[in-house]
Amino acid sequence: MSSQILTPELLIFRTDTDQRDYPIYVSHDNQIFIKKKPQNIKAIFYVKNIRDTITTSEAIERIRETLGEEVLSRVTDLVDKFREVTKSDPIVNFVEINYEVYSVENGVEKFIGEVTAYAIRLIVSYFDRVEYRKKCFAIVYNWRDRLLAKYGSQLNKDYMYVKASETRKSITVSLYYKIPIPTREFTEIFTKVIYGVEELAKTVKSSEDREKIIKVISDLLNQRVQNINNILNSDKPIHEILREIVYEILQFLNEVKEIKEIVNEQDQIIDTFRLNQFLERVRRGE
Repeated sequence: MSSQILTPELLIFRTDTDQRDYPIYVSHDNQIFIKKKPQNIKAIFYVKNIRDTITTSEAIERIRETLGEEVLSRVTDLVDKFREVTKSDPIVNFVEINYEVYSVENGVEKFIGEVTAYAIRLIVSYFDRVEYRKKCFAIVYNWRDRLLAKYGSQLNKDYMYVKASETRKSITVSLYYKIPIPTREFTEIFTKVIYGVEELAKTVKSSEDREKIIKVISDLLNQRVQNINNILNSDKPIHEILREIVYEILQFLNEVKEIKEIVNEQDQIIDTFRLNQFLERVRRGE
């Protein structure tokens, strides 16, 4: 992922969900360090516990129960895309991550609280004998490139990575797509220890703030309408056209829902940090 801006998503993405009981340090220049303690740290996210699913069916059920049908629909759509390109059924993992969060000032650690975040992983693998290592890597990287070429507007390339494991006789190369999902509580504590609580929100007093929000919604709607027009003008089968139109509509509704959470019901508070995060994800086409 991009290292330009430290976001909750980036920290969750960088969390090694195959381990637990280890610290993630954040330095004053907002660099992430796993286990190795740097100089001048300002925050520690201690990975206290990892709860991972074992089977894809269990992951699907946990996603439905925890995050709802809309997120599950997006994951199912991704599974279809991975299956189409790789000709394999991807494994789906749903990971619950529990953090203890500490701020650090003048070398003194202060416990801030415990928070939970989530990650969804799609994994497809290719294995063969070790002498065919290059072939395995070539196949998996080809999967990645084809997925990005075909569905780049719906995938975040920063969420993709390749890992390999091998024994004396065989090698397995896997393509991962890891989606970080911060909870509201995680985002609030993250913002407090990384950027200072005073940066979390500001009062919406000017018409400029209102116009900014309206322009964001208008731009999002125009983009979805353009996408739907492109779908309607395609040569795809009608069932695919309908499915993709439904996807675009659901995406727009999700975006509006997120904006509604950024601006409170009294239209008085705008969470500027979350709004900037949201705009950055839209700019990247997530």
